[in-house]
Amino acid sequence: MRIAPLRAPRPPRRAPLHVPKGGRPALGALLCAAAAACGPSKPSPPPPSEAAGRGAPAAPASAGAAPALAGAAANERGPFRIATFNAGLAVGYLPYAEERAPLVVDALARAPADLLCVQEFWLEAHWQALRTAAAPRFPHAYRLPPAAGAAAGPTCSRAELAPLVACARQHCGGAGPGGLGGCVLQHCAEGARHMSADCLNCLIRNPVGGLETITAACSAPDPPGPVARAAPAPRPGAEVFAYGGSFGTGLLSREPLLETDALVFDATLNPRAALYARLRPASLGDLHVVCTHLTPALSAPLGRGSPTAEQRAQVERLLAWIDQKARDGAPVALVGDLNAGPRAGGADALLPQHYAKLLGAGFRNPYAARPDARCTFCPSNPLNGGGPGRGALIDHVLLRGYAGGASVEPFLREPVELEVGGRKLLRAYSDHYGLVATLSPAGG
Repeated sequence: MRIAPLRAPRPPRRAPLHVPKGGRPALGALLCAAAAACGPSKPSPPPPSEAAGRGAPAAPASAGAAPALAGAAANERGPFRIATFNAGLAVGYLPYAEERAPLVVDALARAPADLLCVQEFWLEAHWQALRTAAAPRFPHAYRLPPAAGAAAGPTCSRAELAPLVACARQHCGGAGPGGLGGCVLQHCAEGARHMSADCLNCLIRNPVGGLETITAACSAPDPPGPVARAAPAPRPGAEVFAYGGSFGTGLLSREPLLETDALVFDATLNPRAALYARLRPASLGDLHVVCTHLTPALSAPLGRGSPTAEQRAQVERLLAWIDQKARDGAPVALVGDLNAGPRAGGADALLPQHYAKLLGAGFRNPYAARPDARCTFCPSNPLNGGGPGRGALIDHVLLRGYAGGASVEPFLREPVELEVGGRKLLRAYSDHYGLVATLSPAGG
């Protein structure tokens, strides 16, 4: 899902809204986006590390089953493994996010890897659950705090909420929490145009539960008197952030993070950044790692400019920044959901011109070079409809300046059994599939 820095309402842009691959806005953010109240987030100086230094289908997985990848994590001088996984924990939009979350946390906490780059852990509760579960195996972590600007506390007047609630009850009464955001977007976007930024921020900060639960948490008491207060006027320039401005991305490592940094991008939707860490695995020596989640390509622009141009600018800034961070010539691993990729194996290309910039900067993709490479965002995934099609290879572990051996395998691709309302459903951990790269030292 990709929701959020949005701005207080402006005159609407009437281009149709289409949710992109992996684009999963939630209640309120969807509405604001559809009303074209979106504006770019502004880069800010990166904050310090969070607790750096501490801190054919297979059989379905369950909470007690090991993730589907053979072998234990690397020993001190053995191969070094790097995994990427977009967890798709977009509560309020992507189906079964709350039901999937504990299984995702359990699988990642036991992942046969030495370094994890995770995306779409939007809610702080999900990230903290992962940190707690993974701490024995991955004691070191880095994640940015939420972007500034999201209001806290109940801030919506009844007058503001009434049109939205009435529309949602009329059109989305049968939608469960996982489908509420999409339904509201489809039928009730017009009602968000005149809502205040503070109210929208509240609605999309923690969209857990149904319509009544979410709106009740954001309803401010009306003043005494027979007439409910009017909806507040929009505050020009006020920003709206889904999930409280969460970047959704984090690094977890078995190795100490010797240095950390972050590059915050200009982004029209969710706040987006690249996380940097320098490590020194015993088997490899110094290694620069960059973990990121770039803007997806939408079929229609939201807010200002083009999402494709936005991603292109992110790629260009990212490459220049990597050159600065890796001036010592040590190997670089660029990891995460880049929302761009090549035509390879069974996958179609997505924004191949942006992916080509990465290759032109010296990165190589061991997985895409395999003839049996497959999509990581696939229409056949049950959370994406389970239909036919090749899908796209947009999740990557790219390497530069690394002379050793490297192999990449799928990760968390097996189906998972969920229990929902007393029913058992066979679904997937996420709408994305992960990858794990094994780096073997040269001559090892």
